[in-house]
Amino acid sequence: MFGILLRERQSNPGAVDAFFASHPLEEDRITATEAQIGTFPATQLQRLTVDTKAFQNFRARLRSLPPSPGRG
Repeated sequence: MFGILLRERQSNPGAVDAFFASHPLEEDRITATEAQIGTFPATQLQRLTVDTKAFQNFRARLRSLPPSPGRG
């Protein structure tokens, strides 16, 4: 998710910067998240669920919605 925000900020800086002005930058969030993930044992991470049918159904539902007014 942070990667998506980073790409959006690079392609349309004003929109993202104004919305997240009081939040840490995406690069900082990515670094912090990767550091936090690194504190977990690899065996624990390997057991995590990567994807589910419920997530894919939710994703399909979101994609079926009309675009937001701002994206026209």
